[in-house]
Amino acid sequence: MPRFKWIYLEGEGVQHHVELFHGRRNGHVLLTCNGKVILTDFDVRQSKSYTFFINEEMCKIHLKQKGLKFKYSFEIDRKVDTPLNRIRRERSRKYNIYIALMFLLVVATAFWSISFAKKMELEAKRIAFGSAPRTGIIPKIYGKLLETEEGFLIQTILPNNESVTKPLSGIYGFNGWPLREGQAYEVKLEGNSILKIFWNKPNEQTLNEFRKMVIQDIHLDAFEVYGYTDASCIIKVIEQQSTAFGLACMYYAKTSPDSNAFANEEFFKRIMNSREMKANYDYVCTTTLNTN
Repeated sequence: MPRFKWIYLEGEGVQHHVELFHGRRNGHVLLTCNGKVILTDFDVRQSKSYTFFINEEMCKIHLKQKGLKFKYSFEIDRKVDTPLNRIRRERSRKYNIYIALMFLLVVATAFWSISFAKKMELEAKRIAFGSAPRTGIIPKIYGKLLETEEGFLIQTILPNNESVTKPLSGIYGFNGWPLREGQAYEVKLEGNSILKIFWNKPNEQTLNEFRKMVIQDIHLDAFEVYGYTDASCIIKVIEQQSTAFGLACMYYAKTSPDSNAFANEEFFKRIMNSREMKANYDYVCTTTLNTN
């Protein structure tokens, strides 16, 4: 009598021993689980299947006839509608929802991060290379930095010759340059109070001072890393640079963000890798210098 044996592992490794006996001559079938008879059948000569439960798990034994022989198999039916399978499907549904939500969260986070990085890069480019002039009819008013014992003040002379001052704190302006007496920036006024200082809009005298500082302490090796190898072209680019932030990034090309949060090696890298900088450099090298 052929004998077949399967071991079904339930839960935390609990073993269930399933055995099948099928007589060759009389065709009788005997099915046991853990030594206990759970099914008998007689004169089985064709393919047949038997269904039984091990606790809450529905199991199946298949006898499949192949010519004069039989093949035997054991399976757990996880598709049939049983209480345990319903629990499985509910867990699977919740798991799939969780995975989908996690995927959407990762996609949303990545999208937000990329959008934020692009926005910051575009803002850095806008500040570094300037933006289209606004058509306003409001005349520009500049405030001049004054250093006092209490710290820096920015003094603004109004059209009626009235003086307005505002105290400042910190060492660096948002354009990356340290505050120094005599620097002048455009300010926006409302009544007699200064609402905003445009650190990216110094007057021409202050901007020229920044240009001189960059040229005097230029880091040519820092430019060469990004393919800008012609010193004459670099000097010309600096002379034509029209924003305080762009000049500050060149001046602090080797400075870490910890030392200067507003202009440092990271912002310098972004500017050097930008299309605007490469186009400006190529234009200066191929056009401006050749015509002089």
